[in-house]
Amino acid sequence: MAKNYLLFAANKLAFMLLFFTFSCSPGKAPPDTRLKIAVAIAPEGWLAEQIGGKEAMVTTLVEPGVSPETFDPSPKNMAAIAAADLFFVSGFTFEEELAKKMAQNSATRFITPSDTLPLRHFKPQEAHYHHHEEGAAIHHNESIDPHFWFSIKHMRHHAKVIATAMIAARPQQKAYFSANLDKVLNELNLLEKEAKEMLTPFKGRAFLVFHPTYGYLAEELGLTQVATEGEGKEPAPKQLAEISEEAKEHQITTIIVQPQFPFSAASAVAEAIGGQVIVVDSLSADYPAMFRRLIETLSVSFKDTSEQASNE
Repeated sequence: MAKNYLLFAANKLAFMLLFFTFSCSPGKAPPDTRLKIAVAIAPEGWLAEQIGGKEAMVTTLVEPGVSPETFDPSPKNMAAIAAADLFFVSGFTFEEELAKKMAQNSATRFITPSDTLPLRHFKPQEAHYHHHEEGAAIHHNESIDPHFWFSIKHMRHHAKVIATAMIAARPQQKAYFSANLDKVLNELNLLEKEAKEMLTPFKGRAFLVFHPTYGYLAEELGLTQVATEGEGKEPAPKQLAEISEEAKEHQITTIIVQPQFPFSAASAVAEAIGGQVIVVDSLSADYPAMFRRLIETLSVSFKDTSEQASNE
């Protein structure tokens, strides 16, 4: 009996050793069949990730803290684009140049959603001090505003274009991509509703920004965006006086800045108007949270100045 038990135990041990040997031995990893997507900026990346889900691998070129207007693609970025099935063009200069260089020698499909929903143009007050150093990478057309992601209408359009392209590339995943698109559209509709509820009461009001990023939101909600940027530098004394006077005229006490731009110039403006600087990362990968922070910041700043005016 003991002999049989020992034989059974030995066979069991041998089986277990054989099992672990095969299960732990290095083998060839299964191929990654996900749809490969490349985008320039995180808000577009958020759309692609939400719609693509587990069936897509999304690469965002512009890293946190970097401005897409001065971004210079690295060889690693070029390789990521070349490996992508789809590249969604947001509207910045470097993307146009990449498309021209790579379209002939790459299988990547370049898609520009703004071809079917044109971008807006900057208004004079939005480019009040909006100049760039000679030779700097800027918008493909200085009068065109590329910050489409602050328009829910444009975000819905981009979402639909992204979903359509993904379905064309992977028809077998149509139901999956379509269901994800519906979720994204619902989220965008909710953001739009919140923005209207919070900011419609302040229609006609103006707000101060360092870089003119929020023109789409301002235009759609009847607000005025006033920019102070001057090549990322502190405004000259004359400009500072003009900004201060304009801020007082519009009862502005808050200046909104982005982490991609220097704070010193914005701080100088805030000191001149006796106001505060609030940071909103307009290129955050968490688009809903960023959008909500912006509309809440604007709503609070408008309420504060209205209360101050009523108490005077």
